[in-house]
Amino acid sequence: MIFDAPISEFDHAKSIEFFSLAKENFEQSIVLMKNYIVKSGNTYRIDEDFKDVNADTAYWVKLDESIDHTVLNTVESIIVKL
Repeated sequence: MIFDAPISEFDHAKSIEFFSLAKENFEQSIVLMKNYIVKSGNTYRIDEDFKDVNADTAYWVKLDESIDHTVLNTVESIIVKL
């Protein structure tokens, strides 16, 4: 099962409930979201509330900010296992 932004309108408690139900009811699922990414000054970080998410594996795919934004072929992603 693939979900795209399924918790965008949920509060924290409802979001955690969603993740628990998904884990109980689906053998495999992929959830795409940005709800737990927060901006701190000029950088981004994972919100502390993410620790409550019951996930077997989680990744943050983020843009490498050291690229030249005027040259498209320099765009790269960094994959961080959470």
